[in-house]
Amino acid sequence: MRLTHLITKILAGALLVSASSGPSDTPISTSEPNLPGGKVAVDAAPGPFLKDFKLPYPTDSCIVVAGPFPFQSATLNAGLNFGISQHRDFDGVSIHVNSQMDWTVGLSGAPDDLNHRKAVSWDTQTVCLQYFDDAQATMDSCLVPGSPYITADFKNAKVAITSTNGGISSFEWSKNGNMTRTKARLVNSGGTYLLYALGADIDLAVDGSSIVSSQPYTGTLRFAMLNETSQEAVFDKYASAIPTGLDFSYKVSGDTSTQTWKYNVTAAGGSGNGTDDLLLMSWPHHRQALQNPTYENISYLTLNGHMVGVVGNTWTLEHQLHNISFFAPRDPDTSCLTKLKQKLAWDVGNFTAPVPGDFYYWGGAMGRAASLATIADHIGETDLRDQVIQQMIISYDYWFNTSHTPGMAYETNWGGVVNGAGWNNTWVDFGNAYYNDHHFHYGYFLHGAAVIGKYNKDWFTKNQDVLTHVARDIGNPSPNDPYYTVARHMDFFAGHSWASGIANGAGSRDQESSGEAINGYYGLSLFAEVLGDQDLLDFARMLIAIEINGAQTYWHLYPKASATDIANPYPEQAFRDLTTVGNVLDWQSGAFLFWQDHNKIKVAAIQILPVTTAGYVNYDKDWMTAVFPYCQSEFADPATYGTAFPSVIYAAYSVVDPKEAYARSSNISDFGSGNSATNTLYFIATQEGSASVCSA
Repeated sequence: MRLTHLITKILAGALLVSASSGPSDTPISTSEPNLPGGKVAVDAAPGPFLKDFKLPYPTDSCIVVAGPFPFQSATLNAGLNFGISQHRDFDGVSIHVNSQMDWTVGLSGAPDDLNHRKAVSWDTQTVCLQYFDDAQATMDSCLVPGSPYITADFKNAKVAITSTNGGISSFEWSKNGNMTRTKARLVNSGGTYLLYALGADIDLAVDGSSIVSSQPYTGTLRFAMLNETSQEAVFDKYASAIPTGLDFSYKVSGDTSTQTWKYNVTAAGGSGNGTDDLLLMSWPHHRQALQNPTYENISYLTLNGHMVGVVGNTWTLEHQLHNISFFAPRDPDTSCLTKLKQKLAWDVGNFTAPVPGDFYYWGGAMGRAASLATIADHIGETDLRDQVIQQMIISYDYWFNTSHTPGMAYETNWGGVVNGAGWNNTWVDFGNAYYNDHHFHYGYFLHGAAVIGKYNKDWFTKNQDVLTHVARDIGNPSPNDPYYTVARHMDFFAGHSWASGIANGAGSRDQESSGEAINGYYGLSLFAEVLGDQDLLDFARMLIAIEINGAQTYWHLYPKASATDIANPYPEQAFRDLTTVGNVLDWQSGAFLFWQDHNKIKVAAIQILPVTTAGYVNYDKDWMTAVFPYCQSEFADPATYGTAFPSVIYAAYSVVDPKEAYARSSNISDFGSGNSATNTLYFIATQEGSASVCSA
């Protein structure tokens, strides 16, 4: 992700999602931050929306204009603004589902300021908020991703429902037995919505562009968009089951993780124990993992494909975990050993400790060095391994020096490890101090630290507290950590991470590099392995599996996929022919990048790099079979496109054809700052089918 300005909606009190229930009760640590760079306070503090809470606050898994899907929403002074977009288009580069805001529900005569709404609770997916006035009238709403209803619970409040998409063309109550004011149809330019009045009847009347109550109301209103006539019976059936959040737990058994999402369900009007069946909507990646789901005949086409109804108060999702560690799963083919040792000697001989000037670029160099060290160990070149490790220690030790600038600091407004030099400048280190890209930056950091620690236990033990704070910043599994939010970047409902923090020029949320997101949790897993923390290793392995599944579902494109298969998030053939998504946002997915040229090679390479042992799982054959010929015209023009980005594509293509990958990579000399000739050859030489690849 990349940025240009602050998202003022967050700072002014938009919606935030983080964990207060699960995934784990046990944090990595609860030690107070005492980092070499001291403490800083970013100049974008939380707004009054969070006034009843203290840090750590969530910074990346946030709802700004989009969500909770299938809805899009935003908090306005007048109330909760929401809608479901009916527009999806492809412009030759991107799929767009533009924001469509249809209605605002709130308190009639609500104060026009930021101080009369607040968060009342949140968990790993849900945020509950409250609007209130000075007479103690309230409207509470829990925004639950996947719910096809927007719910507003009023107490002693006059209701205002305002059209924000054209005038009100129709408002009509539906007769339901002796009850005449329990369901209505609302129609404006956004389409037809069903309104359910639960717990108590309500008198509403049209007043210009609003529908208002003349008397204070205590009860629950629910809104659902009616796309098709057949949906009405479905909405009627499940309208009384209201989700207010969920308890999230997980367990790992062998190579399988099982997540349990147990939704808290309230009966209509806030009474009862909520035993009615809950209706939620699922995305393609959910349906790959859900165990024994009961589907309902309702769906919406969203940016991420079809959301399909699932009935039940508990979701159980399973992921197969990958045995990814420091070394390739196979020894390098013997035909490559001589060349591999030659390249290793050259790469190590030309590596000297860089002085850190930021986390990101420095981190890429450390990831490269860490791979050189483990490759050297794998092929028995222990002297070269130790040479690399010594240089890495020199470089890392700058971060532990209290006089080094930039410093590693603890940020006290939101709660996290940051580049202290960027506390008032979003352009420093890609907005690191504003919580952008931490999993990108710290995945490299943890990878390098784990490799040093694997071979130098004394160094690891000496610096373990600081290293653990970095791990807690991106991989904390528990709401019981008093200093760090849970899994800062991971959106468990979306099935992938978001890179954007509290400053983002993309608009709402986005993530550009799925490859570096995977690397974030890969670095976390290696750190956990060296630390000897099996619980953290299990959590990191689960995060890797979720992120890889998300990448293969929403970033990797498959031209041969069926346009009519609801498991395919992108039915547009011309879009899938682009082979790779460069950026996923709340409202747009496209084959483009913010900070690079929009060429084919870079779009693909950003989803591949860095080349590590995680690539044996992430680089699936169907995707790489499509990517390689798609980029062919640019491969043929190295004067324009260079060879650094192609080098990682050649390495990844070895999952399809090791000999072709070897031939291509043998003809280049510039592998960029994050890859190396050694690393590329090692990856190719350890593939299945790589026999005699270097003697071909």
